[in-house]
Amino acid sequence: MKSITITGSQRESVGKVATKALRNAGKVPCVLYGGDKP
Repeated sequence: MKSITITGSQRESVGKVATKALRNAGKVPCVLYGGDKP
């Protein structure tokens, strides 16, 4: 089985416009559950 490594960063702004800007920058907005931070 293959495994991949991804890196991420916490978003500062939310909403449709911010999400579209992330996509235009070549990033993939997502929701990640678990860990220490809310």
